[in-house]
Amino acid sequence: MSKGFFGNLSLLIILNVLIKPFWLFGIDRTVQNTVGAEAYGVYFALFNLTLLFNIILELGINNFNSRAIAQNPENLQQYLPNLLSVKSIVSVIYAFLLLGVGVYLGYEGAALKLLFLCILNLVAVSFVLYLRSNISGLQFFRVDSFFSVADKSLMIILVGALLWVIPLKDGFTLHAFVVAQIVANTAVALAAFVFVKKHVKQLSWKMDYRLIQSLLKKAAPFALVGFLMAVYYRIDGVMLERMLGEAGAQQNGMYAAAFRILDAGNMFAFLFATILLPLFSKMIAQKESVHALLKFSTVLVFVLVLTMSLSIWSFSQPIMDLLYTESTLQYGYLLKILTITSIPIAIVYVYGALLAANHNLKQINIMAGIGVLINITLNVFLIPKYQAMGAAIATLSTQSLVALGYVLLTFKQMNIPLRLFNWLGLFIYPVLCLAIAYYFQKIESYWFAAMITLSIIFVLLAFVCKLLKISDLKLWWTYRNQA
Repeated sequence: MSKGFFGNLSLLIILNVLIKPFWLFGIDRTVQNTVGAEAYGVYFALFNLTLLFNIILELGINNFNSRAIAQNPENLQQYLPNLLSVKSIVSVIYAFLLLGVGVYLGYEGAALKLLFLCILNLVAVSFVLYLRSNISGLQFFRVDSFFSVADKSLMIILVGALLWVIPLKDGFTLHAFVVAQIVANTAVALAAFVFVKKHVKQLSWKMDYRLIQSLLKKAAPFALVGFLMAVYYRIDGVMLERMLGEAGAQQNGMYAAAFRILDAGNMFAFLFATILLPLFSKMIAQKESVHALLKFSTVLVFVLVLTMSLSIWSFSQPIMDLLYTESTLQYGYLLKILTITSIPIAIVYVYGALLAANHNLKQINIMAGIGVLINITLNVFLIPKYQAMGAAIATLSTQSLVALGYVLLTFKQMNIPLRLFNWLGLFIYPVLCLAIAYYFQKIESYWFAAMITLSIIFVLLAFVCKLLKISDLKLWWTYRNQA
């Protein structure tokens, strides 16, 4: 296992734990409380709509590029100018196409203008992510860690000024909120480009059409994976707002409130996967065994995400009452369902990174396609009857089935020995955690202290069940200091 792995992972997590939760709960949550659940529900639908068509912007380039650069850094010389040119062209196509979709879906006036701003923002984000794929592919994980929080740091400053500076806060709008994001992401994209350009001997902007055709053909399976996963992860927010008529925006606002916490909960596993993909790719290219890294990754992610999810599940209602001015009992029930969804999503991130590194993209796409069919079908039947709760149930069901499929697929494709894991511990641990959480949730006073205590108990219990060992922590500390 790479000596730098633990150090890079530690830095990535520390930076993101400091910045991204503040963005989600200090800024984004405040925006929702300021404009109201109904107005924010419309924005949430438009934001998710832009992500559904992200396949046009991304084209599978990021994951493919990170893997290709990690296996052969010399590829950067040819890939960078050609792929930047491609992304510039497809950005224009993406904007026109999505505006047409917005008109077709019935958006007009201020909503259509907001959609256009969301489009510009996602274009800027796509350039940031592409440039970061070069940085991580070159194994500059520490630099990538800083770029991973640079956009949110700038957004916090800009949007914070709009929300809290007296001359500006009276005129705060969702449009201004998105414009601030565009400015921040554009600045970070330019900074990332300057860094990457330093590692290219000479940058030629003459497009190599044969190379571009070859790259897009290789990246196409990655694009399909990204599109399918975006559909079954994000389409709930669009279907809710469009299917329920006048009640749609309000229900979507409530769903967005709980989904924000799900997004925060997924942060650790997502960051983990951004390091795992190039690491797995390099290890496979050098014919090294990935078993030790897979075991460590699975157990660590499972323990930490389960700890977080069940701790939040136990005190979902007080958490939502604390965060949102319009909180009701439905807010708490939504959070209970969505926070558990973090567990299968984390599993998908870890095993998806390994499968992508091994280039099992056909199998991943089949699994993701099944996820899309399950999610849309469940939403069609559940949303009209159960509204936001139906969307949450559909999300949990879909992610759980997809996660199971990823694990089975990995064991089959990678010939993972069953003895690699402590299966008894993996079964007993969540059962004990759930039993303890059931009794802790009855605590009404001092719930925050109880939640912290519960989290500590869960982590200690992981050692009792022999899922984690003291030697693992010593190794982590040693590598962190050496990195």
